[in-house]
Amino acid sequence: MLRESSTSFYRSVDLPEQALEQQITAAFDDDVLSVAVPLKPGTRPQPVPITNGHSTS
Repeated sequence: MLRESSTSFYRSVDLPEQALEQQITAAFDDDVLSVAVPLKPGTRPQPVPITNGHSTS
């Protein structure tokens, strides 16, 4: 037997400063919420090198 839940769920997420707030989209499909937050051009994350933790000196 399938029952509908009357429980509500609330979640908030801080957006990065470079988010284009007017272009954010959200879709609810097959019980999955997808949110796309486009960023201003030129504000892509930069790669950070990862070392093995051993000192080379």
